[in-house]
Amino acid sequence: MLITKKIIFTLLITFIGFFTACGVSDSNQAGKTILELAIFEDNPKVNEQVAIFNKNNDTYEITIKKYERSPFEPENDGILRLQREIMAGKGPDIIDYGRMYNTGDILGRYTENLSIWIDNSDAIQHGDFFTNILDSFAYRGGLYAMPVSFRLKTFAGVKEIIGERSFWTAEEMIACYEKYPDKILYPGQTKTAVLGRILAGSMGYYIDWENGTCYFNDDEFKKIMTFSDTFPANLSLDDDFSIKQTFIDGGALLYPLTVMNIFDISRTELIFGDSDISYIGFPVTGTNGTMIESSGPMLAISIASNHKEMAWKFILQFLSDDFQHSLDEDLPISRNVLEMKIANNKNPEYNGLGKPIAKSELIFEGEDPVNIYYITETQGSTLLYIIENARLNVSLDYMLYLLLLEEAESYLLGNKPLAEAVEIMQSRATIYVNEKLP
Repeated sequence: MLITKKIIFTLLITFIGFFTACGVSDSNQAGKTILELAIFEDNPKVNEQVAIFNKNNDTYEITIKKYERSPFEPENDGILRLQREIMAGKGPDIIDYGRMYNTGDILGRYTENLSIWIDNSDAIQHGDFFTNILDSFAYRGGLYAMPVSFRLKTFAGVKEIIGERSFWTAEEMIACYEKYPDKILYPGQTKTAVLGRILAGSMGYYIDWENGTCYFNDDEFKKIMTFSDTFPANLSLDDDFSIKQTFIDGGALLYPLTVMNIFDISRTELIFGDSDISYIGFPVTGTNGTMIESSGPMLAISIASNHKEMAWKFILQFLSDDFQHSLDEDLPISRNVLEMKIANNKNPEYNGLGKPIAKSELIFEGEDPVNIYYITETQGSTLLYIIENARLNVSLDYMLYLLLLEEAESYLLGNKPLAEAVEIMQSRATIYVNEKLP
């Protein structure tokens, strides 16, 4: 089973080469002081910013060191080794945790609280950004790693059917689905797929990382498990099944939506037509159901760095308007830049032949793409509303996700009763989370 888990995990991340511990800052042949940047994945945008920093700085140079996530082998795991190095006064100056960041990465608080750096910065102000997005990544009142871009994960549906609201409980979602037996939940629904999507999107809702408490054995999660068990174990579709047509014909209750750019909000109108739409999100209680996901880079400064000011100067490059405008497949953390992107794309643009230029596409497998040419005033306002009201970040720990799915399948496949399965899930999750706490 351990081998199987390792194989699965390697499909989720790109493994990267070995690394060595870093001592005090050294100098290169040109006499520049070396700043070390730890990365957990290759990112061309990070490489570009490193090149800009090195070109424009006469006294400092950033070098990159690759670390590897290997949670099934703790003795080789890059996150754990990074923590040990920093707490020993060594390690890198700057860290990019990448797209697989989760709250467990910074529980030791071995990185600087960047909220303080933001508040004390003359170059930027806290209000320049979507503060609710930053706040969603806070841990015990501090921002120990900072997203410079983000995505949203949510569910959308016709307002007349699912209601005019921004969240629903598990019980309300199930009741709505049962009210419309002629509709599928969404294309691709199987036992594991339904549970997996909900768990992947809302794992952070069931874990209190600050206190080490999990809620996988409470009634709310049990309802999600029971609901998932009502779907087939395997998918059986007719040869002429069309995902696109299913939505157009009103045959699906929900559309799973990932908002990566300003045009993604247009997709739901193409799918649901002229119907009013609710972005209802994942089933949660008492808070907005749309989840926030860091899309990388996810930056931090080591508490052991002797050059924190220079490290912060590097991070500021990612907060500049130039960098934020360059984000095409991620949402900028800068409110001003996002508003400018919306304003600049409210009208179609034309090529030399007088034909409109497609800005994005709605694509379903096996279907012809539908072009998106601009974003309307209403769509822009809707996007800002969804962003400003999101509160929870996904915080998806892939190792824990796989452990939970393994135990959940024992119930979904009929091998264990619900009560036993969720108690094992609760126990394993609680042990896992508390082992990460300082």
